[in-house]
Amino acid sequence: MDELVLDIRKRVDALVAEVDGLKINSDDDYRDAENGQSRSLNIEKEIKRRFEELEAEPKKKLKDLAELKKPLLEGLKKACDIITNKRALYEGMRDQMERERLEEKLKEQKRKMKIESEIMQEANVPKHVIETIQAENEPLLDLDNIPELRSRTTIDFKYKVKLEETEFSKKISWLESAKKIQKAEPDLLLPTTPAMKKALEAKIEKIINADYREIPGVFIKQIASTRRKDIK
Repeated sequence: MDELVLDIRKRVDALVAEVDGLKINSDDDYRDAENGQSRSLNIEKEIKRRFEELEAEPKKKLKDLAELKKPLLEGLKKACDIITNKRALYEGMRDQMERERLEEKLKEQKRKMKIESEIMQEANVPKHVIETIQAENEPLLDLDNIPELRSRTTIDFKYKVKLEETEFSKKISWLESAKKIQKAEPDLLLPTTPAMKKALEAKIEKIINADYREIPGVFIKQIASTRRKDIK
């Protein structure tokens, strides 16, 4: 088993070292990067398969196996994350370059149309005819003409958010952030799940029990209870 772990560790470390120095500047580089990602997935499948076999052994070994497997999978995740980020960076750069290419092509087409219009004017072609010809041949920026970057995998983007906070007082900062959100987009703070509704009710209960008052939209029910006094 030690030899197995050592062998996979070497392969994982080699992959991480390889993708650390990876540069994606062309479609071929992009495809090479994807091949590296495919290799990482193959290694991951092998790790899971081999460890599933080992995990069938007595349960007392499961903890040790988990500790051995975790850094291997973490190393692979690191490799995948590096490749994904570099592929995403290249995709953005490539789209920008293609957009600029199409914009230059559009400028060139408009320049040619201007020259053709001047030639027609010198030839005394009626103005309305020239305008009709230009309208029918008006060049457009067609972003659908950007060559597709073919690959076996797709990169998806997700976002994580966190309320603004300061070192001085995180609680105060969170409240200020919430006030900004409430002012800009009040619907974002509305409870949309049962858990959020329950949390809002608990917050209002705490406020009312500390300082009773009617709050629009809130049904308040008084509940009586007894509390034993200390007898001296």
